[in-house]
Amino acid sequence: LDLVGRIMTVEDLMRMPGPAEALRRERDAAAAALRREREAAAEALRREREAARKVVEAAQEATRKALVVAKADLLQELIVKKFGAVPDWVSNRLADADADELARLSERILTAETIDAVFPPDPAG
Repeated sequence: LDLVGRIMTVEDLMRMPGPAEALRRERDAAAAALRREREAAAEALRREREAARKVVEAAQEATRKALVVAKADLLQELIVKKFGAVPDWVSNRLADADADELARLSERILTAETIDAVFPPDPAG
């Protein structure tokens, strides 16, 4: 190669990035990195909120189930005090009852003279 081929032209020098262009590139790269970090943080926050929502739902469901069990236990204690031993079919009905059924049974026990008045016999058993 000859010396002329190695010398940069003025046009070549003008195309070379200067300090301002380098700063713009750095700024753009930093902005893109910040955007990526912000998006990652937003996604992490969304995942954390979803996990917290699931924990709250699970806690509410566990509380609801615990209250049903506690109501069934209390009703069984009342049955024992009022009628004596609890037949297996009554224990099974209490174990299978939901909150609404337990509320109805709790009202019936107040005026019932017999356990059958509180619990009509289970047709399946």
